[in-house]
This record gives sequence, C-alpha cells and structure tokens, in this order.
Amino acid sequence: MSVSGNITFDKTSGNQADHRLLTDKSGSDSSFVVFNSGAVFHAKDFNGDPFGTSGPRNTFIFTSGSLYVKDAGNVPFGLNQPESKVVFQSGSTYQHKSGFPSFAGRSYGNFELNISGSLNISTGSAAGCSVENFTVTSGTLNFPMNANNTPQNFDITGTLSVASGATFNYSPSTTSAASLFRFTGSNGTIAGSGTIIFGSNSTLEFAGDVSIAGASVQVEGTVARKSGTVSVIGGGGMVYGANSALLYNGYLFPHGKCGMA
Repeated sequence: MSVSGNITFDKTSGNQADHRLLTDKSGSDSSFVVFNSGAVFHAKDFNGDPFGTSGPRNTFIFTSGSLYVKDAGNVPFGLNQPESKVVFQSGSTYQHKSGFPSFAGRSYGNFELNISGSLNISTGSAAGCSVENFTVTSGTLNFPMNANNTPQNFDITGTLSVASGATFNYSPSTTSAASLFRFTGSNGTIAGSGTIIFGSNSTLEFAGDVSIAGASVQVEGTVARKSGTVSVIGGGGMVYGANSALLYNGYLFPHGKCGMA
C-alpha cells in the first residue's frame, strides 16, 4: 500500500476512538504501508497505538519528505525497542506535540519537538537514539535522567536547532547518568537563537566539522573533538562554564588551560 495524501485519526461524535491502521501478518512486501514524499499521518485525537502492538516489524515506512504528527495516542513504534512497527527513513519528519517522546533505542530522520510548556526526560537507557536533524520549535526539553540515573546518548548526523523562546537542556543530574551527545556526520550544525545547554555531566562530541550558526551554546561539561573543526557563522558561539573541559587527542584540558575553538 502506498500513501501520497493525508491520513488523520480523529475522534467522532465527541468520543475518542481506538483507531488502528494494521497490515496483514505475513510480513510480505504486500503488507507494507509506504508513506511517500508529501504524505502526512496526523495522530490528531484518538487512543492507543496507531499501528498496533503485534505482527511483523518495520511495516510502516515513512520515506523522505513524509510527515508523522503526534497530537494524541501513544508513540507510533508499537513494539519494545529495538523492534518497531514503523521506520522513519532519512529525510522523513516526526513532529511531537503531546505526551512523552521515545528516544531509547529509536531512530528518526528529522525529529521536531513542538509543545507548549516543558518535558523532563527522567529515565535514560543503555540503548541510544539516532537522529538526522533534531529541532526544538517551541517548548522546553530537559534531560535530567534523575529517575533511574542512566545515560541517554544521542547520535546526530545533521543539525541541532533550537528556535527563539525554546530550550534544549541536556543536563544529566548525576555522574551515573553522564551522557554523550555526539555529532557523527562530516558536517554538523548547531543553530537557532533559543537556549542550548550542555550540563556538567554531559559530553558534547564532534566527529567531523561542526558549524555554530547563530547559536549560543552553554557548555558546563566536556567538549570532545575527535576530528574536524568548529566554526562560528553569523554570531553566537560556545560559552564555557568554570568547570568545563576539552578532550582532544586523548588529553583532557580544563577550561582556561587551552584554546577551545
């Protein structure tokens, strides 16, 4: 099945419905649902798991240019990580507007947070999260991981962007939850005029060239440069706290003992 238009799960007659879009149980090519470029799945007002919680894995595929909007219901993965009912390919977008997102063991094309208020990610996992471009359009996203004191690591291949008035606060509350936010692509970007914080128990790692494009990045933890250069474009830059440090070529330099550019 191929989708090129819009699918919306909405309530009827004032009552939330348990809508589901399900495939057959064969796991054959005919059981796949492919959302093409321009297609939109809007989880607007309903209960439960949009693609079910059983049956073959990876059968709902969002291709580049497609969009999943979560206003209601559970997150679309349906199965315990690392298994999933849904695949977000490179260039697809998942827009999160309500409830708690799922990061542990999940992979996204583009992840966008668009909420009012704030979310605290209080639990981490040994399973990391892979994202192409991570955007906070509105709201505040905090990562204290203070409920289970377990890290929640991220691999970013493209851009971290935080819009004006929004906040991305990657500040694990304890050393047990110390976490790694890693730019793994050859050309990464940190952008936007919002608030971006990497706390004292975090490591911001660059595995390639990274541009700071108009963003002001507050670093209280460690910046680890594996390779590449860090460039500042259009203002902004990195603001280092008194206890920050640079890890470079296996050597750890406390802030003030070497250049951080």
